[in-house]
Amino acid sequence: MALSSIGALALAASLTLTGCDASPFAASVNGHVISQATLNNQLKQWASNKAWVSEFDKANAQQNGPTVVGAGGPGTYSSSFVATILGTTIQGSILRQRLVATGQLPTSSEVTAARAVEAAGDSQAWNQFPQSLRTTLVEHLADQAVLTPISSDAATVQSAFGQIEAYLFSNLCLNEASVPTLGAAQALAAGSAVTATPVCFDQAAMEDQPADFRDAVLKLTPGQVSQPIKTSFGYQVVQLQTKDSPGLDDGVRRVLSAVIATSAPAEITQLVNAASVKVNPAYGTWSQGQVQPPQLSS
Repeated sequence: MALSSIGALALAASLTLTGCDASPFAASVNGHVISQATLNNQLKQWASNKAWVSEFDKANAQQNGPTVVGAGGPGTYSSSFVATILGTTIQGSILRQRLVATGQLPTSSEVTAARAVEAAGDSQAWNQFPQSLRTTLVEHLADQAVLTPISSDAATVQSAFGQIEAYLFSNLCLNEASVPTLGAAQALAAGSAVTATPVCFDQAAMEDQPADFRDAVLKLTPGQVSQPIKTSFGYQVVQLQTKDSPGLDDGVRRVLSAVIATSAPAEITQLVNAASVKVNPAYGTWSQGQVQPPQLSS
């Protein structure tokens, strides 16, 4: 089983839409407006991630599905893509409104686990999203987890935990040394310690580090020294000092349970079905908990 969240969008029919419309709203959820500016920004953030778009288009091409870009070329989007992104935003708004009203916001371990799931699913694509979109997606998954019962399938949860464990931390600190030559770096890597002032990172900060550095750090256990890491100015060697992780606590179990679930929990389905949702007709209609894209006129 491979965990994936950002790659899970499934689209159907295609229609060219631009992000422009005279109406002031894209949708309203229980009286709360999702503006067109919000939707347009989300579409641009998804579409600007070339690694994700390539994988998405490839997956849909196998099923004769639409691409992200609409028939009008760059700057336009298929109607199904717009409907899917808007539908996800609506669902996220429904859950967040409920959790705010009941004071059930995600715990720190649920947020940490949600971010670990997203990063572990496809780290290359994930790290190319803007930080604001990453935060939105983490919040959405963490919100789902709050309303998801812990799975009774302990073996599958444990397997999923193994896939995210390297990415599961609230803070890590390391010593890093920079040297100009590979020989000097190899000598450092062969030692038992790297002497330097510790540098600390949370998950978001680590995501924004160069890929070779990030990948090397995430493989380490506390006390372990890395192999030489090539940089534009020479080489780095790092030693992981501490890594704060929630482990497999109940919050992490709930997030993993949400990811491995084959259907939405009853409470989430009931919330979505009971919500008062209006969608700008330019983007489709709200039906059965989803935005259905507008049909082409004959």
